[in-house]
Formats: sequence, structure tokens, C-alpha cells
Amino acid sequence: MRGARLTVACLFGLATAACPSPSQSLDASTPLPSSRAGLKVPLPDGWKATPGAKGLTVGPPGRAVLELESSTRAFPALAALERALGGQAVRILEKSDSVDFVGVRYSLAADGGGDVAFLGVRRVGRLTVWCASLAGAQASEVAEAERVCARLGLEASDAG
Repeated sequence: MRGARLTVACLFGLATAACPSPSQSLDASTPLPSSRAGLKVPLPDGWKATPGAKGLTVGPPGRAVLELESSTRAFPALAALERALGGQAVRILEKSDSVDFVGVRYSLAADGGGDVAFLGVRRVGRLTVWCASLAGAQASEVAEAERVCARLGLEASDAG
């Protein structure tokens, strides 16, 4: 059992066999192909990952709080993420900047009193995974969503 870690190779075109249909929710008990490398998504207890039109939505049962989208776009600088938010009335609450992860947690009101949201990008191998919290997420869920994004990784292939 992989516990709260989940391989989501199907969602990003990293595997083709034995992938669940887009209507299936994935959780830690969902069997996925083990013969190929895949994206490792560390889910908090009770959270599920569901394939969507753009990639993957993640959250507690019945609620999507994070959207993940895989891309071959260049890994952005933290300043670029901040500029992307610049046209909105936001207040930056927290910034993260490392070699493989950039993220901004912010309030949707300039005075800091609005809903909390998150935008981030994680470099995983040759891909970038773009992460964004979804409207209606609670502040504690946004914090968990940021941790999910920051901890994305690759699961090694079993094939020799």
C-alpha cells in the first residue's frame, strides 16, 4: 500500500495501459501501472485526485480545491508569478522560491481580508506542473494544496 502517495501517470500522458477513465476518482487504493514512471502526488489523508479536462483536480471527498496541469512550459521565476497576480487586488501572504518549486499564497483583497488562494509551479523531471487553488477553498485547504504542489515528484519505474 502506498498510503497517501498516489501515482498519477495516466493524467499526464506518462502511461497508457490500465489507466482509469476520466470519471473515476483516484485515491491511494487505486491500482495504477507500476511498470512506468509516473507523477507522485502526495495526498493528505482522505483527499482524492480526479482526472479533469485540463489535468487533475485534488481535494477532500466531494470538493475540488486544487487543480494540477502538466506542461512543457518553462519553469517561471517567482517574480513572474507575482506579476501574473499584479493586475488583481491581492495581498501576498507567503512566497516560496527554490530550484524546483515557486509558489505564492495570497489574499483576494488588498487589505488581506479576502479569500486565500495559491498559485505555484513544481518542476518534475522535464515537465512543469502548474498548481492553482480553486474558488471556495478554505484557508486550511489552500495550505494543504500548497504542500501537495511543493511535494510533487516522480515515482521510479519498476521496469528494468
